Amino acid sequence: MKSRWPITCVRSATSNERMTRYVPGRASVVIPCFNASRYLREAIESALAQTHRDVEVVVCDDGSRDDSAAIAASFGPRVQCLRQANAGPSAARNRALAAATGEYVALLDADDRFHARKLERQIAVLAERPEVGAVYCGWRLVDEAGRPLPEQGWPRVEGDLLPRLVLGNLFHPVAVVMRRRVVEAAGGFDARCPVNEDWDLFLRLGRTGVEWAVVDEALCDYRIHPGQSHERLTLVHGVAREILERFFADAELPHALRQLEPSAFEHADLRAAAELYAAGSDAEAAQAFGRAVARRREILAEPRTMMRFLRLVLPDGHRHRTELVRRRARLLRILRIALESGAVSPQDRRRAWTTLAAIAVRLRVRALRSVGSKS
Repeated sequence: MKSRWPITCVRSATSNERMTRYVPGRASVVIPCFNASRYLREAIESALAQTHRDVEVVVCDDGSRDDSAAIAASFGPRVQCLRQANAGPSAARNRALAAATGEYVALLDADDRFHARKLERQIAVLAERPEVGAVYCGWRLVDEAGRPLPEQGWPRVEGDLLPRLVLGNLFHPVAVVMRRRVVEAAGGFDARCPVNEDWDLFLRLGRTGVEWAVVDEALCDYRIHPGQSHERLTLVHGVAREILERFFADAELPHALRQLEPSAFEHADLRAAAELYAAGSDAEAAQAFGRAVARRREILAEPRTMMRFLRLVLPDGHRHRTELVRRRARLLRILRIALESGAVSPQDRRRAWTTLAAIAVRLRVRALRSVGSKS
C-alpha cells in the first residue's frame, strides 16, 4: 500500500557532493545549559570551529550551580552569554532564540558537539531548496568520554515527516538546523515541556507544513548518559503522553493524521514499558505494557512488534542485532515478566506464548549464525 504522504528516500552523498560551496547567511547556535560544566567547553568549541563563515553562539545558563556560566563567559565576545533563574530547557532555548540574530537556527545541547562542516552542509541545503524549512543530518552516538558506541544509524527520509513524527521523535536536536521563521511561526518551544521539548516543536512544525531534508552523513555527536533514574523515566514518558494528548486534541487535525492516534500511543506505551522494565520499575512498566495491549491486543501475536519492544529494553547506543542476540536470555525473561503481569489477561497471555516461542527460536538461530561466522 502506497503512503499518502510525500516521503522521499535519499542516497548517501558522494565525495564530490560533499565539496559544498560557501552560502551566505548567519547561523545562530542555541545552547541551553544547566550544570553542564563537564562538557560545555567542548560543545562551544565545536560550534566556533565551524567552516561556515557566519556563526553566532548564544548560551543561556538556566540557573546552573556549577561553573557553566564562567566557562561560557571565558570565550569572551565570541559567545553571547545569558543567565536566568532555573526555568527549564524550553525557557532557556526561547531566551537564547530571542537574543539570536541569525536566519538559521542550530540546536546544540551543552553535552553534545558538532563536526566542523555540519552547518556548512546543512545551510547549503536550505539555500538550494527554498521549500525546505528544516534539515537534519546523521549523527554518532558516543559515551560519556566521547567514544563511539556500537549502535549507529539514522533515518534517511525527507518531505512531510509529520506522520512519522507522531510515532516518536526521529532525530536528536543536535542534528537539526531550521529556518528561524519556521520556528517563530510554530511558537518556539513550549515551556510546559520540561523534557521532550524538541519533539513537541517538531510536531508543531509539521502542523505548519514544514518540509524536511536530510544530509546523509554523520555531522555531529550525541552523547549517551547511562542509567536514567526511575524519576527521570517517569517524567520523560509522562510528558510524551501529554504531548500526544495535546496533539490529538486539535479539532482541526486532518483525518489522515487522526487515524494514527492508536499507533502513536501504542508506540509511546511500548517504549515506556521497555525502558521502565530495563530500569527495574516493573509495576509502572506493567501498566504501560497493559495500556499498549488494551489498545491493540493483536500486538501480542506479532513477533516483529515484540522484537521492537525487546530492542527498546536495551540501553541507548546498544540497540542493534548483536546486543539483541547477546542479551537474549535477559530480554526473554523481561518479556515473560510483562506477559505474566496482571495487566495482561489470561486469554491474551495464552495467545502470546506462541509469539514468545517464535522470538526465542529467532534469537537462537541468530546466535548460532553468529557463532558460525566467527569459526
